[in-house]
Amino acid sequence: MRPASAIVLLLLALSACGPSSGSREAVSGSLPRSVVLFAPSMTEAACVLGYIDRIVGITDYDRWPPQVLDRPRVGGALDPDLERLAVLRPDLLVLQGENAELRRFAEGNGLRIADVKMDDELQSILEGMLRLDDLLGGEDSVRGEQLVARISAQLDSIADARPPLRPSVLLVLSRPPGQLSGVFSAGSGTFLDDLLTIAGASNWAAGQAPGYFEVPLDVIVADPPDLILEYAAGIRGDHAERVRVWATLPGETIKVEAVDFEGLMIPGPRVARGAAALADAMDRAATR
Repeated sequence: MRPASAIVLLLLALSACGPSSGSREAVSGSLPRSVVLFAPSMTEAACVLGYIDRIVGITDYDRWPPQVLDRPRVGGALDPDLERLAVLRPDLLVLQGENAELRRFAEGNGLRIADVKMDDELQSILEGMLRLDDLLGGEDSVRGEQLVARISAQLDSIADARPPLRPSVLLVLSRPPGQLSGVFSAGSGTFLDDLLTIAGASNWAAGQAPGYFEVPLDVIVADPPDLILEYAAGIRGDHAERVRVWATLPGETIKVEAVDFEGLMIPGPRVARGAAALADAMDRAATR
């Protein structure tokens, strides 16, 4: 499975997880000296917050930052490597949503467990980074507030610089090489919907369905977007290949452009870079 397809499936799975706490309360006891975070977004946030030395294991989906990629892999939230976790014995496991298997494991091995949600809308990502800072740095830490303020300022700057006209944009997260079957996108209620709005677009998929879903081609034909943006890390081929594939779609020709930022689909501390990458792709498309 290509990495991008795996992340699409991970986002689909996480969006179906049970509710999690958004309150800013610390786990009881001393601050954890070792931690495993069961989502790439949380691993990235913990690293940017300055807690990289606490991370003793990472998931199979983690790809950034490079300084943490030498840590042992512990599977994922849906298929955790419990034997490796038993060897690592982190002070704290951080989950997204309810996970009965990992909760039983933590309770059976005397490990603390916490729940942080950073997988849907932009607001929950920012709140999740505050929560992580409370868990890892204590309630007196200001690292979370500083990081959230910096990201918010970056997002505001991007939004303020965009032109008033909002083209309708279909963001394609994954599809098979050379084919238009299995086209996945992000609809309403997702952080990618928020990022498209900040980048100056009207998210075409938001009018079709919430969450992450496969887009029927006949719906695209019946109501074509002004522009298609494809997540380059998830779909092979150069610009000419993208144009050729989408030219097979019946009806009028739709402009196609690639989004080159590999971290676009991670709902973590690099969201401002994701919004900037979307804006840059839209600007390139306008000049072709």
